[in-house]
Amino acid sequence: MLRIQSFIDAHLADPALSTERIAAAHHISVRHLQRLFQTRGTTVSGWIRRRRLDECRRELSRPGRARPTVAAIAHR
Repeated sequence: MLRIQSFIDAHLADPALSTERIAAAHHISVRHLQRLFQTRGTTVSGWIRRRRLDECRRELSRPGRARPTVAAIAHR
């Protein structure tokens, strides 16, 4: 599960990130991947969405001038 979560984190910016792609990269079935996340009380897409929102929140909370605009974050 840690390897899968690391893969997701490494590909968060990729709009093609999907359950199918994650399963294929780890040589498991889509259903098995879904069951792994289900045992943790979430879905694959829910996990991806939460991680993307966490990254947006982190970027928006940067202090000073280094903080990007909301529009720039939304575009990414």
